[in-house]
Amino acid sequence: MRKVYIYIKNKIIKIRYFIKKIILLIKYLINAKIIFKNPEQTDVIIFNSFQLSIYKALFDKTNYFCIQMPDRKVDKIYISFSILKLILLEFFNRNFKLSYYLALIKIVRPKVVFTWIDNDSRFFQLAKILDEKIEFFAIQNAHRLESFIRSKEEEKAEGSKIYIPNYLCFGKQTKEYYEKIGAKVKKFYIVGSLRLFNAKQYLKKNNLINATPKYDLCLISEGLRHGMHEILQPNELGIIVKHAEKLAKKYKLKTVLALKYPKDHINYKKEINFYEKILDKDSPIIINNRLNTFSSYETAYISRLIIGARSTMLAEMLAVGRRILSCNYNKDFTFHYSDFYDSCFAISDRTYDTFEKHVLFLLSMNQENFHKHLEPVKNHMVDFDENFSTFEKIKIQLDQALKEQSKI
Repeated sequence: MRKVYIYIKNKIIKIRYFIKKIILLIKYLINAKIIFKNPEQTDVIIFNSFQLSIYKALFDKTNYFCIQMPDRKVDKIYISFSILKLILLEFFNRNFKLSYYLALIKIVRPKVVFTWIDNDSRFFQLAKILDEKIEFFAIQNAHRLESFIRSKEEEKAEGSKIYIPNYLCFGKQTKEYYEKIGAKVKKFYIVGSLRLFNAKQYLKKNNLINATPKYDLCLISEGLRHGMHEILQPNELGIIVKHAEKLAKKYKLKTVLALKYPKDHINYKKEINFYEKILDKDSPIIINNRLNTFSSYETAYISRLIIGARSTMLAEMLAVGRRILSCNYNKDFTFHYSDFYDSCFAISDRTYDTFEKHVLFLLSMNQENFHKHLEPVKNHMVDFDENFSTFEKIKIQLDQALKEQSKI
């Protein structure tokens, strides 16, 4: 009966998601501006230009053209005789779903195609078709983790779809994982996290890097499970928050919960309702709304210990020398790095006693002892170098590619 229930529930969720997607697509297309001419030729195309503000500075002296995705937002749609002719040609080449993107790329004639969405399957397919003439770069924006929900065969099948000619990734962990699942990546460039770099710049500007800790514990909210994932694996965030609430009451620890979504986000109500149902009415945990892009980083930096499940921010904070605790209670994802899971920075035992023991140990540890534990794991997941920034590393590779392509 449970299998039947899960099957029916999953079908309903998929149908709802499909309907929402179609409605959103129609809405975007209705509101989009139709431009009856070809886009201008530029040196760079930013494919799937979601969250442009994060990486826009990389192209401050380079002309670029943005290709938007209908599942995000579309402001402009280009239509011309040349575009329609190329779309028709791609239809005959059996590239139906990619025809519009291929037409735009061929008309713009970029030297480099860049994406911030490094797990976009459309980018993989376009790179396979065009990478002999154009340099394709993807920059990692979140952790890519091994899943214990999927079988090894399923992991390999997913890996075989990945095709990235130039991958600007977080660290060795990503490289090792992609090689393990058979992802086709021609060149790995370990650059660290651009989002972390931007956050540090913001925090330095506002004198928050060396600020006196305001909180003892900072709980990092993450994307809540939905659909089949929520049915098969309940949200471990609920366990983390309840453990932290009990600990905060017992030891009078000042604790803050940093929300993932801002108030105007579609998922904000779901997130806040999730935690309000879990927390006691007299809970000592303070809920911090996300006021800007770097709110969670700011809260983390003014906390003695950062706690979460598998948020990218945990690895980022570890890389910059902050104390973290990763609670992988569902054991469904792994950083594929045994040294990390054998360290004091990770637990999988769901019991409160284990949680309390690790939190108190991390809080009480002196700096010398902390650095002994930190050094073996610090930069494996997210590389960080105070003297050679992520921004500089990325800029060097992009500028070099543009220079080389200009010679062709």
